[in-house]
Amino acid sequence: MPKAFPFARAVALVVAMLSIPQAPVLAQYSCTGPRVTPRQIRALVSAVTDEIYALDRNPHYMDLPAGGDSVLLYVNPRWCGRMVYTIYKLLPVGEVLRAAWYVGRSDSLMRLAIPSAPDFSPTQESALLTLYLTDRQLALMKASWKHVWFSVEIEADSLAVDSAKRRQALRDSL
Repeated sequence: MPKAFPFARAVALVVAMLSIPQAPVLAQYSCTGPRVTPRQIRALVSAVTDEIYALDRNPHYMDLPAGGDSVLLYVNPRWCGRMVYTIYKLLPVGEVLRAAWYVGRSDSLMRLAIPSAPDFSPTQESALLTLYLTDRQLALMKASWKHVWFSVEIEADSLAVDSAKRRQALRDSL
């Protein structure tokens, strides 16, 4: 008859497995810079929504449970050097993790890493689909990052879209 596996060895094995370091991807987004301020979050939301309108992606948000009224943006609470990271649904591409930083002379205009395209690049640390992260990494980031809600008008008025397109063109030119 085989020996019973001692309880202490089982506990030690579980503790050892749980203490395996996270993949380097998670360390990349564990930042220790200054805290992200509400003003900086507003600039980030503006960059996200401007890109959505400038690329005519807003009709895709109709399929979300609350339409475009409630889109959740997760924001890393600390700066990583000159960048801040965010996770959000970029439809129809899917959920993305992207870096953003200030551009120009003003501290009100942020630019998102890797301009959004139909073939969103999964190979950049500064912009990737979240499906390339492990479920554990993604859950840890979403639990510890700030939660910010924003809206996307499915049928936005032309003035708002034109303004978003102008700001996006300015970002792209800097």
